[in-house]
Amino acid sequence: MVDDSLYHTLEARAKELGFDLFGVAEAAPLTEELAHLNEWLAEGNHGEMAWLARNTERRCSPEAVLPGA
Repeated sequence: MVDDSLYHTLEARAKELGFDLFGVAEAAPLTEELAHLNEWLAEGNHGEMAWLARNTERRCSPEAVLPGA
């Protein structure tokens, strides 16, 4: 997680920019969510939104999108 000093610096900057909420989350793979997403897609719940079925692994893995995350 981010150290307190950096967190507070980022939080202050977010408020300066007009954000009402600010948070930091771990950039971890979403393994359970990927399984749920694939099941949901297999059931056809995405309708005509074919883009949802593309790149599902990338969608659930920060490392795949941003190496080193």
